[in-house]
Amino acid sequence: MLRGLRMRKIIAALLLGMFAMTSCLVDPPERLDGDVQIRGYAQKGQLTKGSQVTAFEIDQEMKATGRSFPANISDDLGSFTIDANVNAPYLEIRAEGYYFNEVTGENSEAPIYLEAIVPSTHTDVNINLFTTLTKPRIKRLLREGQAYSTAVGNAQEELLTALGESIETDDFTDIDITDTNSSDAILLAYACIIQQNRSMSQIASLIQNAALELESAGRLSDEMVDALKAGKQDVNPFEVIRNIAGYYTAKRISGRSVPAFHKHLDERYNAEFVIDDQFQVEIFNPTLLNYQAVNRGYDILSDIDFEVCCNEKYVSIRKEHLLGSMYTVSVSIPENTTSEARTATVTFVDPSGRELARREFSQDANLQVVELTIGGGTRSAATILSRMATFEQGDEIGVNDTFCKLKVESSDKALALLPREESYFFSYPAGSVSRDGHIARIKVHFDEQVDAQTPIPYYAGLEGFHDMGIPNPASVSLKPATALLGIEAEGFDAIGSIVIAGKSDDDRLSGTFSYIPDFYNTMIFYPELNQEIIKGEGREIRLNHHDQSGVFYTPMPPVILEQGMIAKIYASDGSLLDTVEVNNALWFDVGKLYRLRIRRSNDTKTHSLAIGSLSDTNDFTTL
Repeated sequence: MLRGLRMRKIIAALLLGMFAMTSCLVDPPERLDGDVQIRGYAQKGQLTKGSQVTAFEIDQEMKATGRSFPANISDDLGSFTIDANVNAPYLEIRAEGYYFNEVTGENSEAPIYLEAIVPSTHTDVNINLFTTLTKPRIKRLLREGQAYSTAVGNAQEELLTALGESIETDDFTDIDITDTNSSDAILLAYACIIQQNRSMSQIASLIQNAALELESAGRLSDEMVDALKAGKQDVNPFEVIRNIAGYYTAKRISGRSVPAFHKHLDERYNAEFVIDDQFQVEIFNPTLLNYQAVNRGYDILSDIDFEVCCNEKYVSIRKEHLLGSMYTVSVSIPENTTSEARTATVTFVDPSGRELARREFSQDANLQVVELTIGGGTRSAATILSRMATFEQGDEIGVNDTFCKLKVESSDKALALLPREESYFFSYPAGSVSRDGHIARIKVHFDEQVDAQTPIPYYAGLEGFHDMGIPNPASVSLKPATALLGIEAEGFDAIGSIVIAGKSDDDRLSGTFSYIPDFYNTMIFYPELNQEIIKGEGREIRLNHHDQSGVFYTPMPPVILEQGMIAKIYASDGSLLDTVEVNNALWFDVGKLYRLRIRRSNDTKTHSLAIGSLSDTNDFTTL
């Protein structure tokens, strides 16, 4: 797994061998007085500026001489320089301090200890996780009589075999996590792996226990290997590279890179092109439209050059190289302001045009979503009138000057998807109500003949309030546009129809009426509205059908019959059975249900009139 000694180390070993005192001495021999300057980096991530680095003299028997040479980390890359006058063959170099945590993007919460042992002839020494794990084992092998190069090779081989890795360097002290070869990548990968999901005390304990196990056994147990690799699949290489790039930017560090450490984390990162979506599309309510602007970001790890293309001109794409093999791509799509849905396809291709990945973006038409409910909710007793207060599949609703198919969700709830406008006027059934100029003033036609198919008309208005636009989605409750009169006649056989009319020549009950249905509340918001009720031309309404309980119903305009009302009861053959006069002044208020009860027993006739809510026919007040 190791390539053999580098030339400079071979030459150094040969030169040292020339001064050997006896054949039993390990190389290198004891160094006599000599000045040395040792340079290198202390990296887990980079130790912070000001951290302490100390070189301790070690004699031939691996014992400290008592002489040491302190220094400090001098920059944000973890650089150090130690000037020493060395009288011993080895130096044990120890660094202590806080470090940049590549996984979190912040400095560590506690200091770390990094170590290495090298011949005192070494002038370039990097201290890192691997040198720390192998240092005790190297010292043991040196004590047992192995030459330094052999001890280093064996200790490194034992660690790499346990981890299932191989490197391209002869000595861990040559590795630099800011460089780009495969050895640097492996070191950075394991620096992140042992950091993942661990506290500082857990990291220190793991390193110490692994180093002691390797020292004593020359191998690592399966349990220890599993512990060292426990965070392997949890490391997010995109976040690590982003953190390192941010560190370099913040510290104004240039000319440094990041090795392809991700290829040693998980199989999914070992491809030539890996794309990661930064943002996931979340649909909270699939019934609502998604026409809003789209901004998507992608993190990419790529060993090859690539381009990003799109088939639509309205799509903006920005590609940036972040660091090492990582790129970021942002896709921006403006809000769809059209009434048509649209789809854009973004493709990632290599220089030959081969597709590496693709993403599709669909935007719905820019429509107004209106959630419609029917005021009053469930059916009333007036089931003789078709589909009162209910939605059914296939229904349409009138909107301004057109009709719109409803998306019915339940009997009292439906959705309307509409072109964007400043205001909307709704009528249900479609076309049963129209607005008279203003959104709060309506027109309703009251037929002279009412049968089983005559519905209660509902309406609603929707517009922005002051400078606020209409929310999207908006909620609207449809309200009845008329009053409702039910006539119950007892003591008559085979009633065919009932005709009602006012007693004054000015009373009108049929034809087209124009009025403000929600009078009092509307006048608070629109005091300038014309309050006049414009009446139709018809003086009477014929009720031709009754429900199963024998009650005849008809929509009523919001009129005041000051002198009361006349009800003529006809047999099924058209003959007049009776005429009933109601002498009370009557005011038919929109949204109210009026019930007239007529009873005939022998020659005695009585009648009573009660008023209640359209939503609760059991709650009546007698007039």
